[in-house]
Amino acid sequence: MKKIALYAVITGMIFSFCACQKAPRAEEEETTTKISVTEAQNETQAPNEQETKPLIQSKVQPNERTTHHETDVDKDRLLAFLNNEILLRGYPYAEPGTSLYYGDITKEAAEEKIQEPRYLLMDVTGNGKNESVFYLEDMAVCMVYDEADEQFSCLWSSDTQNAFFLGDGQILTFVPGETNCYTYLVMNGDGEITKRREFSITLDDTPLILIDGKKVTEDTWKEEFDWIMDLYHTREKPMTLEDLSK
Repeated sequence: MKKIALYAVITGMIFSFCACQKAPRAEEEETTTKISVTEAQNETQAPNEQETKPLIQSKVQPNERTTHHETDVDKDRLLAFLNNEILLRGYPYAEPGTSLYYGDITKEAAEEKIQEPRYLLMDVTGNGKNESVFYLEDMAVCMVYDEADEQFSCLWSSDTQNAFFLGDGQILTFVPGETNCYTYLVMNGDGEITKRREFSITLDDTPLILIDGKKVTEDTWKEEFDWIMDLYHTREKPMTLEDLSK
């Protein structure tokens, strides 16, 4: 009976999380690129993929810088970037030392469109300033604007759209499957990951609950993870291009 009750509680948490993924807005539909929970694969997958994915050179001709939003500087800059008026340096799949326009990044994605891009303007790191985020196909990219160089720099990127920015440098990624995997990250203002926790649940006749690879009880899971889920449910939601233009 105890195992059945535990199974029901955990299943309810998973369904609650997945239900949020299926909200009516397009920006809530998430992809499911896998992230491993083993120590040997704790590093993000982007560097490995970069070895096989062709690096991008800038080929897009820039548009003249214009005003896209009269009252919101952050929206104006992000919209200018999306219109190939502002460069991005440090994109993980760019040729070394190459800054790219948004059109360079989206060239391949445009050929096989899976879902609409989404955007965020929020204080990701907790430094009191807004960072810009764009979700594109199987990536989430967080950028900061450099006033001196008048271009964006890539602060942090993920090879999954299931990357949720919770504020104060906190990020949650989710990989559903037979084993549901959650990764909690804390990032500093330089884009460096200073903390990482791995949570996973395997749902079968004998549910297996792991935190950082160690088997734990349901009570320990709730104590360690429920407050992160609270941040997830109250986070700022991504915008569509229409939202960004308002």
